[in-house]
Amino acid sequence: MEKIWHVLEQYSIRPDTIEQVTDRVYKIKVGQQVYALKRSNLTEQTVKNLENFYHVAYYERLPLVLPVYLTVAEKLYAELDNEFYYIAPWIEQEEHHRQQDFYTAFFRSIGQFHHKTMQKHTFSVDKIKSSFTSYKIQCQTDYKKLLSMVEI
Repeated sequence: MEKIWHVLEQYSIRPDTIEQVTDRVYKIKVGQQVYALKRSNLTEQTVKNLENFYHVAYYERLPLVLPVYLTVAEKLYAELDNEFYYIAPWIEQEEHHRQQDFYTAFFRSIGQFHHKTMQKHTFSVDKIKSSFTSYKIQCQTDYKKLLSMVEI
């Protein structure tokens, strides 16, 4: 639990209570506020993806992106012992039909994210055909060369 206190210090949060919900999720109460502290599966390599996602989500004002609170150093996550943590608002589990509504809205939000961030690229069909033809000829040449070595 001491580790959790060190993570919360990075957010300047002094909790009234800390309740471990799962091995990765803690329910943090501070006065009337309730937060979810989550130990993520992020690594040094993938943490940049989280940062990029939140920057695009903020810029595009995408709905249904759960807000993440910033640390005192204005980072989206806290790092401790090569593990990454983040704090979001606590959201209570809802009834099954409301969860289905959530998933529908969630996937709609992903579609909006994709639509707003996708980039169109045009390619010359002739250039692609030319590259493929060159590759095909090289493969045929290599095949004949290798076959002749085996037949000897």
